[in-house]
Amino acid sequence: MLDEINQAIDQFGGQWVKLRNKSDGVLKGTIVSAESRGKTFEGAAVLSKKTGKQRTEWVIVLQTDLHESAEDDGVRKFTANESAQRAIAKAVKDSGSKLSQGGTLAIVVTKDPESATDQAEYRAEYAPAAAPVAISTEEVNSLL
Repeated sequence: MLDEINQAIDQFGGQWVKLRNKSDGVLKGTIVSAESRGKTFEGAAVLSKKTGKQRTEWVIVLQTDLHESAEDDGVRKFTANESAQRAIAKAVKDSGSKLSQGGTLAIVVTKDPESATDQAEYRAEYAPAAAPVAISTEEVNSLL
């Protein structure tokens, strides 16, 4: 229960970002949270043409360096469709780690969609969060 509340708290604030065309640029930041949810449009479930089941989207919240105003906290929310999910999954696998809070994700459109119903093509890069160094106070003092 506390994890769910903390995740909800992490997702407060921020701005939604659309990443559908090359002109949208690169979205890069540190992962605050990520979740998978059923895709909806105007309150109705979006179903797969192949399976008839509800499609899923990933909601990824990033802490970025973008600050468009004094009130802007730099938090950006992005929904990843299946094409973006494949790019992110490839980047995470290539990193040899798992997607986690504190990792750095960058994603960009490499090919614009051909029609309003097509998905763009994406490329992503992922770097896991740096693991804390286990070093004692005595060892630090000996280095000084």
